[in-house]
Amino acid sequence: SGTRGAALVLALMAVALLAALGLSLAVLTSVEMRVAANYSHAQEAMSAAETALELAVRELLAIADWREVTDGSVRSRFVDGPPDGVRSPGDGIFLNLTELTAGLGDPGWRLFAYSPLSRLEGLPSNAYVVVWAGPDPAGREGVIALRADALGPSGSRRAVRAAVSRQGVLSWEDVR
Repeated sequence: SGTRGAALVLALMAVALLAALGLSLAVLTSVEMRVAANYSHAQEAMSAAETALELAVRELLAIADWREVTDGSVRSRFVDGPPDGVRSPGDGIFLNLTELTAGLGDPGWRLFAYSPLSRLEGLPSNAYVVVWAGPDPAGREGVIALRADALGPSGSRRAVRAAVSRQGVLSWEDVR
């Protein structure tokens, strides 16, 4: 009887140990899946920001007077409404374009393009992209600065910035 009691306690301890190992494995798998999804969302957001910047450069090169872009009087054809207000691209995310612009910390930035990327080029993307234009920070004549942010699922956000002249892109950098 004492041996059976000890065997029962030992069996219960083994079951508890196996349950703990199984639970640990389930938690680890769940965390790894979230990490992989977040990485994928970040990569998609970076690709969306780069795509939006390329589209903006292409459109910008067709505009005769860039001063109208840097003063905010000319915008891209890729806009989804007035430049103020809240957008809801999905996934429970709400974007206020006025707050996003103010958050850049430079009053020289003007909204140029803003829309879901899927609307811009029909690409299968969940990212919402915003492109700002402003004067060249280095003060070069005939150069305009562009910044493109992509906001994706799960709060992912990536940005790229470029300096553009009539000859094309002079510099390109990821913004962290």
